[in-house]
Amino acid sequence: MNGISFHRWLPAFLIGAGVVTAGLLLIPSRTLDGRFPWYRAQSGDAGRYLLMVDGFSQPYPWGGRWLVPQIASLLPWDSVVALWLANVAFIGVFAVLVSAAALAFTSRITPVALAWAFAGGGVGLMLLFQNPYLIDAAALASIAVIGCLHLRGTTVSAWWLGLFIPVSCTVRESCAVFLLLLAVDRRWGILAVSTLISGAAVLYGFQLADAGGSIPPTGGVGMLFKAYSGLGALWILMLATVWFPGGSSRPIAERRFMTYGVACAGLALIGIGTATDTTRMVAFLLPVGVPLAAVLLTGLTTRRAIGLSLATVPAMLFVVPTRLTWARVPPGMEELEDWYMTNWMVILPTLALAAAAALVAVVLARPQRFKHPQVQDLQKAD
Repeated sequence: MNGISFHRWLPAFLIGAGVVTAGLLLIPSRTLDGRFPWYRAQSGDAGRYLLMVDGFSQPYPWGGRWLVPQIASLLPWDSVVALWLANVAFIGVFAVLVSAAALAFTSRITPVALAWAFAGGGVGLMLLFQNPYLIDAAALASIAVIGCLHLRGTTVSAWWLGLFIPVSCTVRESCAVFLLLLAVDRRWGILAVSTLISGAAVLYGFQLADAGGSIPPTGGVGMLFKAYSGLGALWILMLATVWFPGGSSRPIAERRFMTYGVACAGLALIGIGTATDTTRMVAFLLPVGVPLAAVLLTGLTTRRAIGLSLATVPAMLFVVPTRLTWARVPPGMEELEDWYMTNWMVILPTLALAAAAALVAVVLARPQRFKHPQVQDLQKAD
């Protein structure tokens, strides 16, 4: 298989628009005058990026991630509005491109939309809307662009990939891990050029930033819970698609997709090892997890798939505070852990319900019987 032809842009756009609209309607985002500390735009990492939009330098690594704040600073609004608009746009790009990748494997709209529903039962996707003042949305959009270029598999797309990786390093320096894709393809000349430019981009960001450093996370059961809740039941669907015998019909059997997935996992592991918010870091697996889940859900009838996806709705409402569950927000909420501690008796059953639905989907889909997914789409190169 030489690559994936992304020709189903209208369905992908509609699904992406649906993801963004649902997130904006369901999740209250941070504001300057947030009622609780966790809902104030200027708190935590978000405050650092807002200051960068206003022209203030920050310690490394935050200060080295200069591209998104620079883009926001060019918009004719104050820093809060500008960064919010930029990040919503990046969420849209991410959702459309990932949906296009999933449609190239399944060619059916319903499984892709329902894969996003399972993703919505995880904290990682929801936090993009709750805190749209970080660079996570731009990082995910960059990862999705990298995936599209890599899955093309042509010489031209390899050059575009080699030029785009340095750009992604100005969003998040650990995106340099995607140089692995060029190495696996043995594009040695492009790899050398891309590595040189990526190194220069990271060095430039380092020079822009003040002295400082991130705080490493603490391990334990809490970290494991955050890692699972970051994707929720999507973990089960994506891992089942990887490990169940299904022949060459699985995206994981496509060498290019497998390499891309390994690189995304490497990026997530780097983030987990260097940041305190594990749930946000595992969200970097969404560009891989959604297409994998969509392929598994293709093995279900539409009625069964919709019925099982409804089991994710309680998790969507409780993994983070939503407009429908706002009354349960604890007074003076400072961290997401405060929400967990106050509502754990509700949150755990909702996660368990979504997990049970995913397990039933695995059993009913019978991944070993998947048919080959649109060979002509996968092999066609522009």
